Amino acid sequence: MTKVLENKRLPSLIGSESFPYSDAFMRHATRPENVGRMETPDGCAALTESSGYKMEIHLRIVNGRNEECVFIASGCLHTVACGSAVTRLAKGRSLRNTMKLTAGDVIRELDGLPPAYERYARLAVATLRLAIRNYRKHQKELWEYLHDLGH
Repeated sequence: MTKVLENKRLPSLIGSESFPYSDAFMRHATRPENVGRMETPDGCAALTESSGYKMEIHLRIVNGRNEECVFIASGCLHTVACGSAVTRLAKGRSLRNTMKLTAGDVIRELDGLPPAYERYARLAVATLRLAIRNYRKHQKELWEYLHDLGH
């Protein structure tokens, strides 16, 4: 005999001890923002964490600000959530302020992460910083090239 469930609301597990994830985490993990790749980014970087999970970030810089910031992540929901959070935090900021972002900022954007998964916030921030360094390196090379041409 099949038992039919009555139309009762099931208690929410989100944020409970058995499921320690916030609404903000679930939103970034299941509906991430700024996902994608750019055809010709101004700066880009990719890093792989010791678990094998990867983060790739592409930047579009206009007048020293992150006009556009997108990511691709391969790994678990924590990796995706951290990529979404870090690109949301970086968008519209100056490069100087973007370099000041920390894993703690990403964790706060997600309203917390279990300690075992904080390394993915560090991966996201490290990838973002490396993408900015990549942009700065290309700017320096362009400047040197123009200088060598006598411009």
